[in-house]
This record gives sequence, structure tokens and C-alpha cells, in this order.
Amino acid sequence: MSNALLQRQLSLFRVFFLRSNALSRTFVFKQICMRRATSFHTSRALASIPLALGRSASTTSSETISPELAAVIDSIIKKDRMVVFLTGTPTAPRCRFTAATVDILKQLGVKYSFFDILEDDEICEGLKVHSGWPTLPQIFIDGELIGGYDVCKTMLLSGDLTKLLKEKDMI
Repeated sequence: MSNALLQRQLSLFRVFFLRSNALSRTFVFKQICMRRATSFHTSRALASIPLALGRSASTTSSETISPELAAVIDSIIKKDRMVVFLTGTPTAPRCRFTAATVDILKQLGVKYSFFDILEDDEICEGLKVHSGWPTLPQIFIDGELIGGYDVCKTMLLSGDLTKLLKEKDMI
């Protein structure tokens, strides 16, 4: 094999390797985000129904968190009338569900505070146990879990979200 042909094949291999490596990094990053956002445990399916859909406040989850972590999470939840736990920030969302939730809240013109759960893994995992809701984002109004993006979108389309926010004098 000639040296020029070998150099060309090596060059093509480098281009392919670099492209596939970039794609695999992107794929792995997306998988990590989705795993964090959708770490659903089948055994917690019933306990993961939010209060807005009629679940009682007690959960049947066998997982527990420390009282200190529960106190920290409670203080964040009660910090403002509406608190949204996001992956990223409203201006720099890190997943499509966060971006869509922020868009809904912006469309309604509601004021809320947020907590970026990517900043603290312990709070991220503790929140899922504390609320009994395994996915993110999570929306709390007056300390009560409303749900995630899917519940928010469903409530928006049915008019229930606007009605709830008007009842709470938030819009």
C-alpha cells in the first residue's frame, strides 16, 4: 500500500473518529440528562401521582431521606409562593421539559422562584423521594406539589392551571 493512500485512509479514520466521538459525547450527555429527568421506579408508580391529581399527602415509598435534607428541601419549597425545581435555569434550560415548562410559565406571566437541581445531586435525589414524584421539573405552589411538565401542560390545555393560578391570586 502506498504511503499517500495510507495517509488518506488515516485522515478519513480521524475525521470519522472525531465525528463519532462528538456524537457519542452528545448522546451520552443526553442520556445522562434524560436519566436524571426520568428516573422512574415502577414500585413508586402509585406514590408518584401528585397532590393536584388527588394523591394523599402520605407516600408508600420505602426510600427515606435525612431529616436535615427534608428540612432543606422544605425551606426551598416554602421560600416563595411558586417554586420550580429545574434542570438548568429559566434562561439556560438543560432539558426540553424544563424549557417547555419555563415557556408555559412565561406565557402565563406568573412570577416564580427556581432551584437548579444540577447544582446539588443530594437535593436532586432527595427531592424525588420527598415529593414522591420521580421526574423533573417539579412545580410547587404554596408548598404543594402540582406536578411536572406533563401535568402542567395538561392543566394548561384544560384551563385548570390558569384557574388555579387565578384562585391563588398569582396571575
